[in-house]
Amino acid sequence: MGDFLQCSGDTDYAFTDGRASQAVLVLDKIARAPHGIEGKCQLIATMAATKLATGTELLLASAKAQKDYDKAMRRAIVGSHFKQPWISLQTLLAVCVKGHLMSAFNVHANRTLATALRQIRKSNHIQGAFEHFYDRFRQGDDLKTPFNHFVNVIQALGWSWTAPFQLTTEFELVFDLRTTPSDVFWHFVRLSQRRILCMSVPVTRHDLAGIQLFSTVDFVASTILLRRKTGDFAAGANTKHRGMLISLLSGMVHTQQRMSRAGASADVSPVCPYCNSGEETLLHIIFK
Repeated sequence: MGDFLQCSGDTDYAFTDGRASQAVLVLDKIARAPHGIEGKCQLIATMAATKLATGTELLLASAKAQKDYDKAMRRAIVGSHFKQPWISLQTLLAVCVKGHLMSAFNVHANRTLATALRQIRKSNHIQGAFEHFYDRFRQGDDLKTPFNHFVNVIQALGWSWTAPFQLTTEFELVFDLRTTPSDVFWHFVRLSQRRILCMSVPVTRHDLAGIQLFSTVDFVASTILLRRKTGDFAAGANTKHRGMLISLLSGMVHTQQRMSRAGASADVSPVCPYCNSGEETLLHIIFK
């Protein structure tokens, strides 16, 4: 379950980068598929990202291979000629689609944490290893083992390894890897992944201002509305409403203010052409 190493001791990325290259080829095919954004994202999660999850090692692809994969994923979602140049891929992956199953790092993080949970809960020997490596981690040792991937993942999520079998989230929630129900654990993993995506939205995106705080959007309600197919919520989330919500959250609404600032409108004024009572912003469209 470790890394591939060359004779020199350096990490060998040949296998993982090869899988990433295969995933890129699949993404290029998905880009040409006659599907909308949701359909393509589902194909990415089930056909392309799964290429990254084959094999038994926990090694993440090299930085270049990850960058190539992420670029290909964007092309597959928004089109090779960026038919939606203003789309925020961060919020799209955070809320509108199952981004935790698509990005290279999230696939790696999910595999690493799933392996840790599975091994801890079935093997006393692995529990002893966790206790040993936790002591080394607290002493500041460079683990140079699969536990190093575990540490990197929880730190990237903003979590802390506070006891041999205990993780503390950025929200100060404490999980015991031996006893915490799996569905509860994975819910908060996905919540942290969404937070990271939202925090990475550039502050220059005035149309998404504040979403980086992760408290301006009800992510639970939005996710239910977008993904639930049956029940009370589904009654109000028809195709039209779901499309509107996706457009709002992912920054695809071409307001007059944005068109004016980008020089993409024949009318250089940012004022709403329908009511002429103020600039046509997202808030203006929704509440005015």
